[in-house]
Amino acid sequence: MDKILIVEDEVIIANILKKFFEDKGYLATYTETADAALKWIDNFRPDLLIVDVGLPDINGIELCKEVRKNIRTKKIPIIIMTGINEIDTKIKGSVEACANLYLQKPVEPQKILEAAGKLIDNYKTEKYRFNLNY
Repeated sequence: MDKILIVEDEVIIANILKKFFEDKGYLATYTETADAALKWIDNFRPDLLIVDVGLPDINGIELCKEVRKNIRTKKIPIIIMTGINEIDTKIKGSVEACANLYLQKPVEPQKILEAAGKLIDNYKTEKYRFNLNY
C-alpha cells in the first residue's frame, strides 16, 4: 500500500486530505510540524509528501530542503501546497525546495489525486528499475 505523509498544521485540512486519500486506497497520515515529519520520514519512508509552506516550527520549504539533503529520502516526491500567493514563495517552492509540484490552496481533490498517483508511480518505477533501497 502506498504511503502518503501530509505535513499540515491546520488539523481540519490535514484530516480532510488524510480521509480523502484513505478512501482512495492509500495509507495516509499527517504531522503538524516539520520536526515530527522528519522523524516519520526517517522511520517509515513515505512514497509521497504533501507539505504546507506555513508550518509552526520551520517552513515547508526548509523541510523539503532537509528531505532532499538526505540520500535515503532525496528522491521521495513532494507536493507543496500553500495559501500564500506570492511569486517569491512559488519560486522557492519549485526551485529551492526541489518540489515536484506546487499547488495553490484551495486544491481540487481530483487534481491532487491525479498528481499524487503519477508522482508515486514514477517514484516506484525508478526505485524498482534501479533496485534502490531509498
